[in-house]
Amino acid sequence: MAVNGYRNGGNGETGGSGSGSTLRWRMGLLNNRGRYLTAETFGFKINATGTALRKKQLWTIEYHSSEADTVFIRSHLGRYLSGDRRGNAECCSEELSDAERFSVECHPDGSGRWAIRNRSTGFYFGGSDERLICHEKQPTADEWWTPHFAFPPQVNSPQMCV
Repeated sequence: MAVNGYRNGGNGETGGSGSGSTLRWRMGLLNNRGRYLTAETFGFKINATGTALRKKQLWTIEYHSSEADTVFIRSHLGRYLSGDRRGNAECCSEELSDAERFSVECHPDGSGRWAIRNRSTGFYFGGSDERLICHEKQPTADEWWTPHFAFPPQVNSPQMCV
């Protein structure tokens, strides 16, 4: 995945080694209205109403080296974000299929914002409040997300700064 313009291989968590390794980043995704993408426990509903980065707002971006330029976005409940041909966005699947495959595109202005495009439909994921869809052919303001990486407390620990 070339999120920052480079192929990443040594940053983040890895699950295994070799050609089948997995890179995982834990983060919150903030929309253009300052709200976090949220996975609700009841009914696996998703919305963009979170005001702080808490458990429900934590997402894991998974990059499998065997899936070139494809990421999978997993909620704290272990369910994967998906988009279908009708534009519906959900987060209820425990299995990976074409509907769960996304690619990340960086905003050309260098702001670090991401547009998340479903690989099978070509539609972008976005929206606001309770209405999240995967339907736009080109990213509008509602389809740009700002990643907020969730680092463990040890990263900022004074012992790490020797």
